[in-house]
Amino acid sequence: MATNKYQAVMTEIANQLPSLIAGDPGHSSRHYERLFLANNPTLNTLGDQIRKGKFRKTVLEDKVNDVIIDLHHKLQVQKVGVKYYPLGFDLSTIPTTKAKKAKAKKVATVVETVVEPTLEVEETLIEVEVDNPAVIEAHIDTETQELVENVGGSKDYRISLDKVEDGYITSSVQVSTTTLEPVEVEETVEPNLIEETQEPNLIEETQEEVEVKETPVAEQVDNEPVVVHKYDLKALRQSASFDPIAITIRKVTGEYEVYRDMENRNIVLTQVDRKDYEVISVDVDHDHLKSVNPVLSTYASQAISDFEKASNHKEGCTKVVRALVSCLIKCQHTDDFGGFVEECVNPVCPLKTIWGGGATNVNPNAS
Repeated sequence: MATNKYQAVMTEIANQLPSLIAGDPGHSSRHYERLFLANNPTLNTLGDQIRKGKFRKTVLEDKVNDVIIDLHHKLQVQKVGVKYYPLGFDLSTIPTTKAKKAKAKKVATVVETVVEPTLEVEETLIEVEVDNPAVIEAHIDTETQELVENVGGSKDYRISLDKVEDGYITSSVQVSTTTLEPVEVEETVEPNLIEETQEPNLIEETQEEVEVKETPVAEQVDNEPVVVHKYDLKALRQSASFDPIAITIRKVTGEYEVYRDMENRNIVLTQVDRKDYEVISVDVDHDHLKSVNPVLSTYASQAISDFEKASNHKEGCTKVVRALVSCLIKCQHTDDFGGFVEECVNPVCPLKTIWGGGATNVNPNAS
């Protein structure tokens, strides 16, 4: 779980956490991070604050979060929603509040409507508020222990509760309902991000990917302020950190090497034997994108989700590369990096609109 560098500190955290949770049960791991830091100020020598999603925390607090997740996996503490309890705690004493389940918004094209009777089912739903203005509705699926978010597309996004950033869920209400009446079932289709009338054409769904070797996952920077991280392409190639990816749209193929810097939240994109590379911040301004075109905000959300959850660099970068190849075609660039290197004059180019402001071309040979 821990490297030798942090082993002693994480052992001390593991020794103290159960008693901290027993003395103050029913809080998120963010609460116990702060509590441990307050109780152990002399241990806070691991470095300055780091960026984790939307939040800043010290390295020590981040290690507390790692340990509490590990304790939960080892069944040494209990977890309900995002809150932790000591072993032996009577979870039936946790208060619940009844509320009506919010009606889901219709955001996709209705293809077919059928009416199916439902059986009498007792279900438990935990409705939550999250710290993300892009999310329309959210709830916790108690069967799969996942946070389910609706960001305006036809498909909800699911995140394991173990991977939800502490403090991201701001409030919750548990609801129990019994369904007896027939329910209208609406069959929907995915919103077409490609050939939308009078809308910026996004990426061709007819893309073909060349299957190539998969390599291990790496690690995640916010672009505040603008800090250009430099990468050693030779070292990344020698360690097989890059994933090759090839995408074909309208018979135009773009072949690249991609790598996810999970700690700094960057995508590093280049080509075989190419010396320059592109550093692309995966985090974008969703409020701006929604004002331009909500479809772009949805596509960006999907790209971020892939970046965070994919098992390899190729899958985690596919949507960004697909937008790049689309830019090569629709905006008629001469460089394989498209609008990332050359001036993109297309005002509705998805690549330029979504990632153009957070991307930097790094050329070691430039004077």
